[in-house]
Amino acid sequence: MSTSTPLRQSPTKTPKERERFLHWTHGIALAGFIGLIYTIRMSDEPIRRSLYLSMAQWTIDIDKVFIEHPDLRPYFYSGKEIELSDTQYNRALSVAEMVIDTMDSVLEHKGYFNGGAPHKGWYHWIDDNFENSPIIRVCMLKYERWLEGGALLEYWKKWKKEHPDLLAATQKNAK
Repeated sequence: MSTSTPLRQSPTKTPKERERFLHWTHGIALAGFIGLIYTIRMSDEPIRRSLYLSMAQWTIDIDKVFIEHPDLRPYFYSGKEIELSDTQYNRALSVAEMVIDTMDSVLEHKGYFNGGAPHKGWYHWIDDNFENSPIIRVCMLKYERWLEGGALLEYWKKWKKEHPDLLAATQKNAK
């Protein structure tokens, strides 16, 4: 049977040696904890970079749509309404969904960035899309349920309260 004794009662160590040993042990533990925190913080940086590059690529993909189909631009940047009977309606609605998906992804990953998004410009971009694109507002009204529980839906609800005039015009045309 082993007769080991606890560290504090070690007969071979003086109280001063035990105290010094405990100080070293606590110091090493603290240094390890600080190292762990540093490693965790540093591991977030590649995630932030990757997310930002993805977000930038999504907006570039949207830009490519407008390069390939410049006739769609007014429905997104100039406040032009598009009729359900318009031959471009389904294409415009699909692009609106693409823009909304990008906005949703930006806001869903805001926790990775200080200030809630990579920078405030993303919030301005979202606001401008809501303000200047009736088809995006129509799409948001039609498919709000798709965003349930997400950050974009909360942002949209706040935006709707601040812009009742634009919302009223959109609701009339969304039916």
